[in-house]
Amino acid sequence: MKYPLTALSLALNVVIALLPFYWWSYGIDGLIVIKDSPFQLYMNLLGQDLTIVEIVNLFLFAFRFYVITVSSIYLIYLYKGVRKTYGTVYYLSYLYVLDPVILYLAFNYVLPFLGYSTSYPFFIIGKERMELSYSNAQISATVFSYPTLAYWFSLASGIIYLASRVLKR
Repeated sequence: MKYPLTALSLALNVVIALLPFYWWSYGIDGLIVIKDSPFQLYMNLLGQDLTIVEIVNLFLFAFRFYVITVSSIYLIYLYKGVRKTYGTVYYLSYLYVLDPVILYLAFNYVLPFLGYSTSYPFFIIGKERMELSYSNAQISATVFSYPTLAYWFSLASGIIYLASRVLKR
């Protein structure tokens, strides 16, 4: 085969899209738990699963099917000698690190604009203590953010995609 790294990258796209695992897990004590990947979502608010997530998961399933289809078609093209690459999993795996950054910006810049006083530490992986106050009420909670093994696998796939783009052969 002419482009082994590209073939490996496309095959890993299919495998990653087929995996039924979440990429990242977030939460605030027992108030809310969010587990997500680009292909599925789970949200639990105060011990209750949110039913709207089932509708969102239908769209995410369609996206999963799209990624599998495009990657498979590009593998067929590659087998015929035409090189086509598909970097969606690469971009998604690297952009997932932005989720904790967005939460940090929302808690420290948007909420104070709305009148809330917050103390939200910057962290990407781990757990930290957060404080939120409004008028005389004060809330202190533990916030956590952890990637899963499936995320690290997708990140490794992204590195292979990047190598296939740089090395070209």
